[in-house]
Formats: sequence, structure tokens, C-alpha cells
Amino acid sequence: MKTFTAITLAAVTVATSPLSASDVRTESVSAEAKWLLHLNLDAFRETSIGSHVFDSVIKPRADETPMGFRIKTEDIYEGIHAITAYGNTYQVDTDAIGVLLVRTEPNLKSIFEAALIQQEAAGGEAPDIRTIRTDPYTVYTLGNELFAAILPQDFVVISKSLDQLVIAVDVIEDRAPGLDESDSDFSGMARADGSFFFLATAEGFNQSNAIPPQARVLKMAEAARLVLGERSDDLFLNLALMAQNEKMRDQLAKIIQGLLALVSLTQIDNQDLAELALNTEVESRGREVSVAITYPVERVLQLVKSHTAAP
Repeated sequence: MKTFTAITLAAVTVATSPLSASDVRTESVSAEAKWLLHLNLDAFRETSIGSHVFDSVIKPRADETPMGFRIKTEDIYEGIHAITAYGNTYQVDTDAIGVLLVRTEPNLKSIFEAALIQQEAAGGEAPDIRTIRTDPYTVYTLGNELFAAILPQDFVVISKSLDQLVIAVDVIEDRAPGLDESDSDFSGMARADGSFFFLATAEGFNQSNAIPPQARVLKMAEAARLVLGERSDDLFLNLALMAQNEKMRDQLAKIIQGLLALVSLTQIDNQDLAELALNTEVESRGREVSVAITYPVERVLQLVKSHTAAP
């Protein structure tokens, strides 16, 4: 789990190629989902930033075996097509916060399942792994904290909640409705077009008290989507905010444009931030406000390297 988290965080701190077999598969996501994170590792590995992450994060740990499993870190990284996390609540103090779908190569799925069986048979070794059911599919518990199911569809499903895991498997195996059957704003935003390797989308967050004052502009949006990708020599970020109506959309657009103008005028000593503001475009269409930012990949890598090299 720590390996998956590390890979995801490494990608999010920076931000592809055309959509592949590992784009967002909304038919495998519950129709009840309120938020979704998707990392397309097939696309990410083809980018300059992906190469940097491999050289600096994965390669130095290539021979490590995370969590005591007999699978090398490099094999895990290369064998995963995509990682999707989703949930139907924003409460962080509950085990039912969501599920993790890991789409893998068939051979990695088989290796992972064999490692789980061997680890369980060894007994007394960390992590503590037990099989808690085998019909209609096998479910493992890891350290009594996580539940995992390995499915024929090349999915590994992980959750802190057994109930949430069962629901997620039902969706994948067509026993429960998927997000592709919904016509909600959230469902539409999860079907992003274009090139990207990371996508985050959510709805209903404007009702949450967890939004900090600095981000109160988000209170005006009913749904949002963030897409990160790499195109030619540029890194791009696209933030889409869905307003309740076109009047609210226009207000959102004016606030964002005002903030960008303020940054470009006041951040004289921070040329990178000022340049970023100048390279930002704001567009309105329907109920949606789109904020598009581009920045040279080489400059991003220089910033990442300078920060990681700092003591």
C-alpha cells in the first residue's frame, strides 16, 4: 500500500500520451461515487516527468520487496496499468472512505496472489495475511487493517472496509450499476477527453466545512475536475469548475481572472509564479469555467530537483 501511495504522490507533485487501455473506466466505478482519483501509469511512464520519477524514486529501490512480499518494487511499478481510487463520502474518520482499484498485467496479478498465499502459509511473518473467504472470489485481510480481492478481470481491489470492497467487486462484475450509467455532472467530468495521466474529480464538496478560507471560491462550484498531463515539451494542468448556473459561472470566472491579475502584479520577486499566472487561460462554456496552465517540462524538472536536493 505504501508503494502505491508513494507512486501516486510522486505523480501528483508534478503533473501524456493519448488515452490508452488504462484510461478512466467509469463502468468499473460505483454510480454512488462522489470523488475519484485516477493515475494512468502506462501514460505516466512515457513522459519526461515519469522518467524522472523512475530514475529518482523507483530505480534506487528496484530490488526492494515492499511489505515483505516477494515482488520487487520495479516489477510492481512496471506491471501496473492504472490506479483508481474513489469513494462516496468526505468523512476521514470512517473506514468506509473508499476503495482502491489497481489494474495490472495478468502475470503481476498472479505473482501478487501467489505472494499472498505464500505469506499466509509462512505464518508469524509480517504482514499478517489471512484468507477470510474464497467464494465467489477470494478475499484476504492484511494486518486486520486492509481487505484485498484479486479478480479475473486483472483488478486488485483494496479497501479498509469489507462492505465497500464487496460493493466495488459487484460493480466490476456487473452486479451493481457503474458510473457509466449515470448522467450526473460528476459522471460527465470523470469522462475527460484528451491526453492526461492524472485526473481528480469530485462533487458535493462545496457543502463541506473542510474547505479552507483560502479556497472559498470552490464553494461556488458544484463539481470540479483536475487533469494533469504532458504535451510536447510542456506540462499542462486543466481545472474545470461546474457552477450551478451561467450567472454563477460568470462570477467564478471573474474571481479567478482577478486572482491571476493580482498574482502577476504582486509577485515581482517570484518570476516563476508571475510567469505561471501569465501562462494561464480562463474560458467559460455552458456552466463550466476552465482554467488551463502550461509550463515547460524542463523548468518543472529543475524546480523538482532543486527542492529534492535541498537539505
